Amino acid sequence: MPPFDRRTNNFQHNPEFLHAILIENCQRMRPIFTTVMVVEAIIFIFEFLLYERTSVMIAAMALKLVAVFLSIFSICQFNHIRIGNDPSKYSRNLKIIYAIIVLALSWAVANTAVAQMITGDITVYVLVLFGIAAVVQMPPRHAMVIYCLFYLIFIAVVPMVQDNPRIVTWHVINGAILNVIAWLISRMIYQYRLEIYKDKIIIGQKNKELFDKAQRDGLTGLFNHQAIHGHLDNALSFADGNRQDLSIALIDIDHFKCVNDTYGHQTGDIIVKGVADTIRRSVREMDITGRYGGDEFLIIFPDCSVKNARRIIERLQKNLNGLDDQVPSVTISCGIVQRDGEGANALVEMADRLLYRAKASGRNRIEA
Repeated sequence: MPPFDRRTNNFQHNPEFLHAILIENCQRMRPIFTTVMVVEAIIFIFEFLLYERTSVMIAAMALKLVAVFLSIFSICQFNHIRIGNDPSKYSRNLKIIYAIIVLALSWAVANTAVAQMITGDITVYVLVLFGIAAVVQMPPRHAMVIYCLFYLIFIAVVPMVQDNPRIVTWHVINGAILNVIAWLISRMIYQYRLEIYKDKIIIGQKNKELFDKAQRDGLTGLFNHQAIHGHLDNALSFADGNRQDLSIALIDIDHFKCVNDTYGHQTGDIIVKGVADTIRRSVREMDITGRYGGDEFLIIFPDCSVKNARRIIERLQKNLNGLDDQVPSVTISCGIVQRDGEGANALVEMADRLLYRAKASGRNRIEA
């Protein structure tokens, strides 16, 4: 993943972020709708048993039944989305969430219309409006469309059921103010959640960089001693699981101490880095390379016989001939071994013995 820039807004379109928001919305809305279902069911029972069946009361009771069934439907959908947790179905699941929001706000408008015949207040609409703003995280543009749409429906419905023009005027003005406030709350919550995800990505990138630096040799950029041993353990496990060959090569720069003593450690560092770069260019893409010690290098050859590993090392020797005109030319000695059931330490010890045999035999040699 490329480094994240706080100054850009493209992160809010990140599929991982959008899917996480969707799942969080389901987790937040489920207990809310569960509470609404229980409360509305209890109120319906009391009204059914205690109140007279007027037309207004029947409409109010019907809306409570609608709230119960809407809550049951919504809870089932939330569970399905949360348990499935399938990012590939994001568009479909988002439409379901928005459909539930639309139904909830429609119910709030209908309930408010009935309330105009009894008390004239808009409490239910306000509660649902601010409940959605506080609980459901939506991109600001989506929230603006939804709030504007239902404000228009609200101001169209209220005059139909409220005879007092003064009350209608106050409802229109208060509705506009409350919708703006709800949108601002929704926007603030969404932006805050976005900042949290930005920080999470930045921290993750920094941790990855630190982890990578901890595994790399500072001079050559190859894996360090500890990291290359870890990769060897993983490569052995993978070879066992897939029944593949695996070879390793332990390489030492010939007469490196003399080079350091004669030309200085700065020249020695240039040579070590040059050899490391040449190794990196000479091996296959799947091969794993590391600086094993001061002038020693370990190469892991997955799915590779000792014969093929030897060819790669011979190519490396040829590539070293034109290392750098500014420093003395160097040669390498190498021990190559193919794994035959040995563990990591035993395999390295075998390669080390072959390396010393190559050095004892005159250097600039490969023993396998």
